[in-house]
Amino acid sequence: MERNSLLCISLVFLIVKVSNGQQVYFSDNFENGLGQWTRSGQDWDTTSATSRAGRYCITDSPQGNYPAYANEAISTTSILNLSGATYPVLSFWHKYLINPGSGYPNYDVDYAYVEVSTDAGFTWMIGASFTGYQNTWSQVLVDLRGYRTALTKVRFRLVSGCCSESDGWYLDNVEIKEFNIGSAVSLPFSDGFEGGFGNWIRSGRDWDTTSATSRAGNYCIGESRTGNYPPYANSSITIAGSLDLTNTTFPVLSFWHKYLINPSSGYPNYDVDHAYVEISTDAGFTWTIDTSFTGYQSTWSQVLVDLSDYRTDTIKVRFRVVSGCCAEDDGWYVDDVEVRDEGVVPIQLHYLNAIYTGKGRTALITWGTLSEINNYGFEVQKSQDATIGYETLPNSFVAGHGTTIVPYDYTFVDSSFISELPYYRLKQIDLDGTVHYTDGVKISTPTGAEKIIPREFSLSQNYPNPFNPSTKIRFALAKSTNVKIEVFDLLGRRVAVLLNERKQAGYHEVEFSGENLSSGVYLYHIITPEFQQVRKMALVR
Repeated sequence: MERNSLLCISLVFLIVKVSNGQQVYFSDNFENGLGQWTRSGQDWDTTSATSRAGRYCITDSPQGNYPAYANEAISTTSILNLSGATYPVLSFWHKYLINPGSGYPNYDVDYAYVEVSTDAGFTWMIGASFTGYQNTWSQVLVDLRGYRTALTKVRFRLVSGCCSESDGWYLDNVEIKEFNIGSAVSLPFSDGFEGGFGNWIRSGRDWDTTSATSRAGNYCIGESRTGNYPPYANSSITIAGSLDLTNTTFPVLSFWHKYLINPSSGYPNYDVDHAYVEISTDAGFTWTIDTSFTGYQSTWSQVLVDLSDYRTDTIKVRFRVVSGCCAEDDGWYVDDVEVRDEGVVPIQLHYLNAIYTGKGRTALITWGTLSEINNYGFEVQKSQDATIGYETLPNSFVAGHGTTIVPYDYTFVDSSFISELPYYRLKQIDLDGTVHYTDGVKISTPTGAEKIIPREFSLSQNYPNPFNPSTKIRFALAKSTNVKIEVFDLLGRRVAVLLNERKQAGYHEVEFSGENLSSGVYLYHIITPEFQQVRKMALVR
C-alpha cells in the first residue's frame, strides 16, 4: 500500500499541456535547474559552457571528464501516464564525446543509454544508445508507442569501462509529446531557397542559405556556409511536411548540387565522409539511404532519384552530411529541390550515348530507360546539327517494352557516318502512334585513326546497366594524367580498384565484374588531379 500511495502523489503533479497543437506530457529546457529530475551517479548537473538553446543544458560531467567505471543516471521524477497516448515520442537534442574503444586493445566501449521503464522505475529497457563522437547538436526522436502505460518513466544513463575518460554527454530541450508527422505537402513540391528555410527542419551544425554560390537565382543551401564542416559532423535538413505518394504514377526527387567532401584522399586511417539522400516511411524515425556522394563535384549537376518504390507510402526526405575523425572540407551545396510526379510521361530516359567504335566508320548508340508507358519503340535519327535537320536512319527501329517500371538498355549500330562527327537523337513512338523526341547528343570518339582528343574530362554511364555480372565503364581524358577508378557500395566500403595508373589523353574503357558481389546499387568513382566524378550502377542477379 505504501508504494501505491507514492505513485498517486507523483501522478497528481503531472501536468499535461498543449503546445503548437501537440499534447506535451513532459518538457524541460533546464533553464530552471534540475527540479524535474532525480540524479544517480557522479554529478549530473546544468552547465552554461554549451547549450542548444537558452543559457543551460545538462551533462553527466560538468566539472570535467566522466571517470572510469561510471554508471551515472538522471531520470524523470514524475511518473508519466501514457496509457491514453496515441503516438508518444521522446524528443531531445544532444551532443557527446564518449569513448568508442578507439581501436586500442582491451579498451572497453563506453555507452550513453536512453532507457524507459513501464513499472515506475523498477526495471528499465534500452530505447536508444550512443557511443563515439557527435560534436554538433542534433535531435533524437525515440518512439514510445511500446511503453504506453500509466507508470512510465524515462532516464538517461552513461556507463564507462575500465580504462578511459571522455568529455561525456550533453542534453537539452527534452520533451515527451504526441508526435506530429507534419502537415501533408502537396505535389509538386519545389524550393529554390529564395525565400529562406520555411519548408525545412534543420538538425546539426549550420545548414542555411548562402549567396556565395547558387545554381539559379540568388541563393542555395549548404551545411557549412560559415566554413568547412567539422570532424564528426552529422548534420541534416529535412522537408518539414510529409509527401503522400500513394496516388502518383512515377514520383521523382530532383535536385542540383555540387560538393567537396573528403573521400579519404588516399591517406591511411582517414575516414570517408559522405553526403546522403535519405528516405523515411515512418515519419522520420528510421531512414533508408537512397543515394550517397563523396569526393569532388565542382560544377552544378542535376540528380534524379526514382521514388517509384515508395508509391504506396507517405514519405519524408532529408539531406545529411556525415564526417569522420580527421578531415574538414567545404561541404555540400544543394539547390532547386523538387518532388514531382512525372505522371504519364511515355518513357523516363536514363541515358543516351553515341560513341565511335574505331572500327570502320561505325557508331554505337546506347540508351536506357527507367520506366516506360505504352512504348511501341524507338527510331534513331541523325543530323550534323544539334537541334535541326534530323533524319531517321534506315532499319533503325528498336522495339520497346510497352508499360513497365523495370529499367531496360538498348543499342543500335550506325555504319553510315563519313567524316564530320554527327549528332544522334531518339524518336520514341507510343502504341497509339504519338511520337516524342529526345535531345540530341554528339558522338564521342574513344579510339580510331582520328585520335581525337576530348575537350574535357568525363565519365560515362556504364553499359549495360543494370548488368550481370560484368559491365563496361568509359571515360575521357583531356590530357595525359594519373587516373584512379574505384567502386564502392552504398555504405562507403570499397569493393574494387579498376584502374590506378597514368593514361594518355583520349577515350578509354575499363570492365567491372560483380561476379562475387550481391545484387544492389554500387558507385564508381574516377579520380584525377584535374577531375573527379561519381556515378551509380545496378547489379541485378
